[in-house]
Amino acid sequence: MKHYLLTFCLLTCSALSATATEPIVVESAVLQLIDHADLAAGESGLLVELNASEGKTFAKGDVIARIDDTDARIAEQAAEAELALAKAKAENDVAIRTAAAAQRVAEAELARSEESIAKFAKSVSQSQMDIERLNVDKLKLEVEAGKHELHLARLSQTVAQRKLEAARLEIERRRVLAPIAGVAVDIEASVGEWVEPGQKLVRVVSTHRLKAEGFVAADQAAQGLDGWQAEIELADGSRVTGGVVFVSPEIDPINKQVRLWAEVENSEGRLRPGQTVSMQLQPPVDR
Repeated sequence: MKHYLLTFCLLTCSALSATATEPIVVESAVLQLIDHADLAAGESGLLVELNASEGKTFAKGDVIARIDDTDARIAEQAAEAELALAKAKAENDVAIRTAAAAQRVAEAELARSEESIAKFAKSVSQSQMDIERLNVDKLKLEVEAGKHELHLARLSQTVAQRKLEAARLEIERRRVLAPIAGVAVDIEASVGEWVEPGQKLVRVVSTHRLKAEGFVAADQAAQGLDGWQAEIELADGSRVTGGVVFVSPEIDPINKQVRLWAEVENSEGRLRPGQTVSMQLQPPVDR
């Protein structure tokens, strides 16, 4: 009897295990872009350069378009000159060194006068001593004033550096760079047109990776599908693999389904966004 019970338990556990690991088929999954961008003008101005045409490919960081930046470049040159002048002033401590040297001489002269009075009371007049003490104090103040002026000059250098950075930022804002490696699919401006901030110029997309989006039953989603393997079969019988990246926490109240999507590699370009495919999901091997 025990033998029959053990056999029944093993068979039941095996059946449950097989059911738990059965693949899930997602019918009518739609392929969509992951990497895409609508590139817009950052400033108003005349569009003087447009390197894009439909089908042209770009690397990340390539210059796609440029708005007239003449004024910004003049501002940059002025800021560079202002910075050079401020830097020269900030590095010039001649006034401090001159005042300090004169202070040492004045202090030595005052010390000699005080020594002379110590030996011969009437050797130096009181008015002369007052003048020498005033001269020492005056030179001390000149040293302090020189240090203060040098501090202000260094602050001016910092301000000039920020002005230069701002001028260069204005130039950068007039360049439109490719944020991703991809291909231009839509051109909405031409050289010579006046453009405004936010106006769309070029759409760039990348199909090197896509997402296959579909729906599964709520009870299937409850299995925890994050990280499951995804396999898409193409018309020619070949297969493309990927993995589930997102499972919505919401259940559609009408059809009781849950939206999910898997990321698939498409470096060979066999898949196209908008294409409807059948996707099979199965748990990772290590589960």
